[in-house]
This record gives sequence, C-alpha cells and structure tokens, in this order.
Amino acid sequence: MAVVSVRIPKDLREKLRKLGFDISEEMRKHLSWLAMKEESRESLQELEKLIQKLPTAPRGTAEKLIREDRDAH
Repeated sequence: MAVVSVRIPKDLREKLRKLGFDISEEMRKHLSWLAMKEESRESLQELEKLIQKLPTAPRGTAEKLIREDRDAH
C-alpha cells in the first residue's frame, strides 16, 4: 500500500472525528470512487468512438424490422 498525506484544517478534522468518521477510510473510499468514475468515463469515450465507426443502417430499416417482428406473432 502507498502512503498519501493530506492537509486539512484542524477544526474540520475535529468535526469529522466528533461525527464518528474514520478520515483515512473515507479518503480511501472517495479515491476509489474517483478512480472508478474516471475509468467509466474513459470506457464510455472508447465505446462512443466504436459506435461512430459502425456503418449506418439504410433509411427505413427500423420500420422494416419492427413490422417483420409484429407480423411474426
């Protein structure tokens, strides 16, 4: 595990401790959340790039597929 130091005002630290927060644990949770959020954002950007590379369907394709599906039932 790596060590990270953060300076916060003393009154904030005391307030968090009085409220029962484990500051170290809260920081670990928040940093994990930030990493997950950034990974999700990057994955979404990659997916959008892949979608843009897909060929477009000819006009009327959706209507045709819906009609075929409805007629099959």
